[in-house]
Amino acid sequence: MIVVDYLLILTSIWLAIECFAGSTRRVWSALLLCIVSLFAITTYRWQGGAALTFGVLTLLALGVGRILRRQPKSAPRWTAGVSALALAALSIWAIWLFPITHLPDPSGTHAVGTKDFVLTDTSRLGIFAAEPDEPRRLLVRVFYPAESIEGLNPRPYFTPLETEHTAVGLGQLVGLPFFMQYISHVDTNSFVDAPLMTGAADLPTVIYSHGYTSFAGQNTVLFEELASHGYVVYAVHHSHDGSPAVLPDGSVIEMDPALLQSMGATAEAGVSETQRQAFFGESHAIRRSAMIEATSEGAERLTSESAQVWLDDRLFVHDQLATGQVDKAVQKVVAASNFDRTGQMGMSFGGSASGAVCLIDKRCAAGVNLDGGDYHLTPFNNQQPQPFLMLYSDFELIAKQVGVELDHKLDWSFNDYSYERHELAGLSSDIVRIKTKDVAHLGVSDFNLFMRNPVRQTFLGPIDGHLMVQIQNDLVRAFFDTHLRGMGAGFPEAQIAKFEGQIERDQVDDVREWWTQAQPLDKTLQVRFETSKGNIEVAVYPERAPISVQNFLQYVSEGLYNGATFYRAVHKQENNSSIGVIQGGLLAHTMAGDGSEYAAPSVPFAPIPHETTDQIGLTNERGTLAYARLSPGSATSEIFFNMIDNEILDTGKGGPNRDGHGYAVFGRVVSGMRVLEAIQDLPKDGPTQIDMLQGQILSDPVRIEQVYVISRQSQKNISVEKGE
Repeated sequence: MIVVDYLLILTSIWLAIECFAGSTRRVWSALLLCIVSLFAITTYRWQGGAALTFGVLTLLALGVGRILRRQPKSAPRWTAGVSALALAALSIWAIWLFPITHLPDPSGTHAVGTKDFVLTDTSRLGIFAAEPDEPRRLLVRVFYPAESIEGLNPRPYFTPLETEHTAVGLGQLVGLPFFMQYISHVDTNSFVDAPLMTGAADLPTVIYSHGYTSFAGQNTVLFEELASHGYVVYAVHHSHDGSPAVLPDGSVIEMDPALLQSMGATAEAGVSETQRQAFFGESHAIRRSAMIEATSEGAERLTSESAQVWLDDRLFVHDQLATGQVDKAVQKVVAASNFDRTGQMGMSFGGSASGAVCLIDKRCAAGVNLDGGDYHLTPFNNQQPQPFLMLYSDFELIAKQVGVELDHKLDWSFNDYSYERHELAGLSSDIVRIKTKDVAHLGVSDFNLFMRNPVRQTFLGPIDGHLMVQIQNDLVRAFFDTHLRGMGAGFPEAQIAKFEGQIERDQVDDVREWWTQAQPLDKTLQVRFETSKGNIEVAVYPERAPISVQNFLQYVSEGLYNGATFYRAVHKQENNSSIGVIQGGLLAHTMAGDGSEYAAPSVPFAPIPHETTDQIGLTNERGTLAYARLSPGSATSEIFFNMIDNEILDTGKGGPNRDGHGYAVFGRVVSGMRVLEAIQDLPKDGPTQIDMLQGQILSDPVRIEQVYVISRQSQKNISVEKGE
């Protein structure tokens, strides 16, 4: 609490006592309460309005009594006294319901510094409410490990200008512009312009987007937790689609008025029947179909405009930071950040943007979606190539909030059809989905700390706010520690055990089982490559590509790939190449010669008939596994991973330099694209006499330690069948 809170409580109690006693000092205590209350309200502690009401009603009652010439009694007046006690309790309750609390201290050893700066994209003009010739300007708030905070004051959650603009914009969304202003009294654990920690270099870096209509500091507690452990977090404020953004020079980028109108119309329309079916339909077929339809229904701005704008914002910010084109004030922090392997994170709509970023930008090494749907449609029925954490709120609370009566526990969440292909859902250990009990959507933020039940339960869920941010902090930090730093954090089992009963996995194996029952050609077997650079798991399609898969599994079961290598790596446009692949198998030694042995290889099994991509129904898109060959029908042991969408390798494509029969695809990466990307970036000056392979042979081929079949029913139930 702050000083004015104590004054409000004391003066409310004093007035109640005076009223109960029928004291002649009632008028003075009421006047004092009114003065304190007005001061509280003018300093954004609007909860003092309840105390002001108490004071004014008391003065009115005393004034009426005097007009009626009633003399105040010295003996207790029970009716007035009880009423006064009730009003005093209400005044104190208003303060208690909306606490001014210090943010939880971060658990790391570093102090936290913060700075705001602006990035300007001159290539994009007139976005949303901007003038036609106005470039896209984005506020970015960075949090980083600091060396010293001596002599510095903590940053307030909202600065005075942010209180007048950003907080008001948030309040307008619920029809109460003043509603969030009281949070301006909260101090953060971040210190503006604190010096960067000594010797900082190559720091793990996270880029974040807030929720739709929200602001950059929405998850400040999480940012401070990460920064205290040595991370740098860049929080992007998406102009016009967020609350008003106050720039370092004091200027303001306002929320787009059209956005407020759109949000108001959406709220007035309520949840449509299609949206109800998408969330709560009785079968996967109903939910999936409705989900596709509901994505565009009544949300044209979100899907047709905002989704792409936010994705472009994120890519632009990343590019600008990576090239160091930033204000002098943040150059040291930017120079110390690692932008080659980043964490991408967002809450709600920002989580959707983060999922899209990780699907298309190889610089994403790990992604987090804090309770966001998928308004950018790229993650739908698509395999996320990088490790990804999906943290959900309580889906049953969502049902209650939209008036859906439930007679059973929901065993699904709202984007179970995203981040994994349907036939592979639940197979990747890199895709982790966690459900949190008793928290509503908006509760996956700092807001949980600023309200108590029953208000918190109505808007944010009944969960204790400090518990919620601890769950969020522990899960996200352990996830990034695992995938950005390679640290053993026991993720996610250690965190699930720690918060047992409060969080649980969202299993999506039922999506796979439903889909493959309806689409039997999509049934798969899982195979693991253990390499000197890490593990790669693939799913092969024995129903779609029976000849290719049978041949591959024969090599696997005989242990023939054990000790072989990935020896060729190609980037598109590198050495005039038109494809991007990684190739491996048994014939690395032939690449050092003239390739003659490749035409008649000394491998144990005969070449197999060619299966075209038209026949198989799988194309040479990014993340798929296919056979290398010379002429059609010559494939044996050599395989390659498509590192980009290699359309020219499909049947009927390829142009004059290819035969048009395409290359047989028979599998898809489930997890391990990070490993493949690392292999693709290795030096490529290995010896070869083949002209077309110059600059494509790895200097140090990557050893395939073992390849074996995995029998996996779920992420927890795994057995293996290793070759001898």
